[in-house]
Amino acid sequence: MGDQRSTRRRYLAAVGAVGTAGLAGCSDTLAGELLKSGIDASTRERYIEVATRTAAELDEWHRARIGTTKRLAQADVVQNGTPDEQTRWLRTEAQQLPEDVVRVDLIDRSREKAIFASSAEARVDTVLYTREAPWTNRRLEYGENGVFAPPATVASAGRLVSFVTPVTAGDRQAELVVHTDIDEVARTLEQPSGGVYSLVVNADRYIVTGTRESDRLDPNTMLTSEYLPYRDSEALTQALDGKSGFVAEPAINDSDEADDDGPCVVAYAPVETRDWAVLTRVPKATGKNE
Repeated sequence: MGDQRSTRRRYLAAVGAVGTAGLAGCSDTLAGELLKSGIDASTRERYIEVATRTAAELDEWHRARIGTTKRLAQADVVQNGTPDEQTRWLRTEAQQLPEDVVRVDLIDRSREKAIFASSAEARVDTVLYTREAPWTNRRLEYGENGVFAPPATVASAGRLVSFVTPVTAGDRQAELVVHTDIDEVARTLEQPSGGVYSLVVNADRYIVTGTRESDRLDPNTMLTSEYLPYRDSEALTQALDGKSGFVAEPAINDSDEADDDGPCVVAYAPVETRDWAVLTRVPKATGKNE
C-alpha cells in the first residue's frame, strides 16, 4: 500500500505542476508556435495528464510485480520443499496471480539456469532460453529491493518483462523468476479517443508496448518495432531525463506519406522505475478540435 500511495502522490504532484513545469519546458517561441497551431494550453495539459497517468500506472505495476516476486520467494515451500512440491505450489499460486503473469520458474544458478520447478509443468527440467532470458549468462545486480528487472525480451509467450530474485531452495542456490507479458499490461492502460495513443519506448528507441494493438508484439512474426530515429526525439530525450511536458511541433513531417498517423504533437512523461518513456501522440486535427 505504501508504494501505491507514493505513486499516487507523485502523480498528483506532477499533474498539479503541469501548468508551471509544462510551460517551463517550453520557450516563449515554442509556446507561440503551440497557439499558432491551434492547440491551446488546456488541451496540452490534458494530454500531459494522460501521459503522466499512464507512466504512474506502469510504475505501480512494476512495484507490484516486485512485491509478488519477493512474496513468492519467501514462501516456506520454495525454500524447503522438493521440486515436485514447489511445482504444485507454483501452479496453484499462478492461478491467483494477475493475467499479465505468464509463469513463475525456479532455476538453478549452478546448472546453466536449469528450471527445476515451474508453474508451467512442461518447462520443468528444461533451461531458460537465451531469447527469453539473455541475462542468464551474466552476474546479476539485484538492487536495493533485492530484485533484478532486466530489459523486455521476446519469446513465444509474448513480450516478456521478468523479475528475478535469489533464493536458497533446499541445498540449491536458486533464482525465482516471475515472467510477465507487458502487452497484457498495455491492454489495461488508458485508451484515449480521437486517434490519440500512447507508446512506451526504451532508451534504445525500441517500442516496449503501446495502447494500440499494432504497437504490440506480432505473434506471427515475433518482431518488435524500432522507433524511427526522426520521431519525437525531443520528447523522448526529455522523458528519459525524468521530465514531463509537451512538444508542440508536429512529431513527423507533414509530407511524410509513409506514415499513416498524420502530423502529431506529443505529450511525454517518464516511467520512474524503468528506463522507459511514455509518449502520448495526439493528431493535430484532434488537438485543434478540442
